[in-house]
Amino acid sequence: MDPMISVKRFGIVGGCLYLEKYPDFIEFLLKLSTVETMKFSDLIIHVANWLKSKGEFGSPSIELISDQDWSDLMVKFALELNKL
Repeated sequence: MDPMISVKRFGIVGGCLYLEKYPDFIEFLLKLSTVETMKFSDLIIHVANWLKSKGEFGSPSIELISDQDWSDLMVKFALELNKL
């Protein structure tokens, strides 16, 4: 199941996880906030691609994000969203 998630709540979690390391993460979140809700998987894709562009998963080149990195990112966000 792919639940619809509040972009605002997702942004709060993302900010807690990445704002200290990437101060420009807030600008990225503002671009996403043009809609109220999105599918969880779509939000993860946007965040993963942005993090990859910052070199979070190794090289920011066109290499694919590993299945393990995808899984880790989804679990990290899901656990933090459940805390809110």
